[in-house]
Amino acid sequence: MSPKPAVLSLFFAAFSFTASSAGATDTLSVIHKFLGGSDGDDPSAMIQASDGNFYGTTYLSVGTVFKVTPDGQFTTLFVATHTSNRYFYGDFFTGLVEGPDGFLYVISRGSNSNPNPTLFRISKSGTGYQVVLEEAPNSLSVASDGNFYGADGNGIFRLTTGGTYTVLTPAGTGGITQSGFGKQASDGNFYGICSVANVSGPPHVCRVTTSGQVTPIFQFPSGRWPANGVLTQGSDGFLYGAAWKNNYTSELIFQLSTSGSYREIYNSPNN
Repeated sequence: MSPKPAVLSLFFAAFSFTASSAGATDTLSVIHKFLGGSDGDDPSAMIQASDGNFYGTTYLSVGTVFKVTPDGQFTTLFVATHTSNRYFYGDFFTGLVEGPDGFLYVISRGSNSNPNPTLFRISKSGTGYQVVLEEAPNSLSVASDGNFYGADGNGIFRLTTGGTYTVLTPAGTGGITQSGFGKQASDGNFYGICSVANVSGPPHVCRVTTSGQVTPIFQFPSGRWPANGVLTQGSDGFLYGAAWKNNYTSELIFQLSTSGSYREIYNSPNN
């Protein structure tokens, strides 16, 4: 018997890593509790779109796409249902991005006997479902040239909104396998977690260009492991992310320059 899905909540919080706010108590407000079933379970991604609203996905129980307004109003936009060519129940909706055309592009991973994973798009109102790619990228980002870039089992790829898929660098080229990457950084490159063949220890952070060139810039120290592979660039130009430490018993938040200079800026109390 499978375990009963946990009830998870969506929170809004503001965190500031400054000396003046050290020790301050932040207020968390519960926006929505995910109960499983058609409500979805385990929210896995959230973005703020050009309309100012937040959009996210769930990937356990049943995949959903939801919207949250800045004042906290929650709406489920899309619920995975049976269609003539796809059975969604059990699919994992692992992420989404807003395309240059204003649509939401959702990564859907299949499970059990479901059809192959897909990348599909819907409008911000939840309508207009359309499969764009019969492939589920590890990550997907939009670049300033109006194309998508991402990493999957084939390697680094470029994808147009019309569905033209081009592998730029095959997986394993130069002994490097890219797990994924985040939004395009201010220098025009992408940064994300990668592995390098014949190098022991924790994984690396790699720089990826829009031509598909991949360059390792940093390897995590011994005892540190990236928590989720997500790197976010701050307004100061540094990359920020989370990592496990001490055999996954506690976490930290790190700062990384685009040249590979690493600094830990917060460590959880469980050292």
